[in-house]
Amino acid sequence: MKNIFLSSILVFAGLSLATSCKKDRNETEPTVPGTPTMKTMALSIDGTAIETNYYSSQATSGLIIVQSWPEPHLISLRIADTVAAGQTFDMGPAMAANLSYSNDNYATSYSTQSGTMTIAVYDTVARKLSGSYSCILFKDAGSPVKTVTNGQFNVSY
Repeated sequence: MKNIFLSSILVFAGLSLATSCKKDRNETEPTVPGTPTMKTMALSIDGTAIETNYYSSQATSGLIIVQSWPEPHLISLRIADTVAAGQTFDMGPAMAANLSYSNDNYATSYSTQSGTMTIAVYDTVARKLSGSYSCILFKDAGSPVKTVTNGQFNVSY
């Protein structure tokens, strides 16, 4: 009797797990049907392509913060939660968006000097955000800059 009871519990638990699991959405699928497939996070810095599907994100204090760390790079995008789909705006210090970058574990950190970002999708219900950007990064006044091109993101937050 004990074995039948235990077997019944295991079968029930297995069926519950099998029917309750669903496949996670691939973050590189288009968020809006008919739009191009975007990488989760990708950019080129001085011509070197960087791409990753791993990131963390949060919405806090009027910002959506997305961070990724494809070794040895550390990338952080901060975007104001007041942006709108279809909007193009300037990037930089005290602007609606800013990018921080390091390729040596923040021993050297670069931040957006100037640039532009276009928001393709901003869905506050589904909590999806995607867009593209390009910008110039600087370390210190007078130091060499880094050029960011082909920047794109397609994330949940």
